[in-house]
Amino acid sequence: MENDIIAHLITLLSEAALLCEVSGYEDSANWFRDRIRMIKNPTMASFPEVLDEIGSVLAGMGSFSDLSLTPSANSGISREQARLCQWVLVEEIGQAIESLKKQGESTFNAK
Repeated sequence: MENDIIAHLITLLSEAALLCEVSGYEDSANWFRDRIRMIKNPTMASFPEVLDEIGSVLAGMGSFSDLSLTPSANSGISREQARLCQWVLVEEIGQAIESLKKQGESTFNAK
């Protein structure tokens, strides 16, 4: 189950990176891709720390949800679609992080 949630989180982060990229936020796109690499390679950073870091950039001033996404004309995505997708991603990424944290706590408490 945990691996399914991790795979889903990686998919969501990839979508966030692509959305940032087509809207001209290359630094943000690269940041999301770096976190994907960290999740896939646990020796790069502590998994709970990576989850906390991702969670901290979802909402608030200067966060992913605060970006004014305007996709390039050739992306095939309207501004309205990008904004809707942005909000869905924030919600789903947050839910995936919470699920993984709860599973981690129950695993830790069971030992």
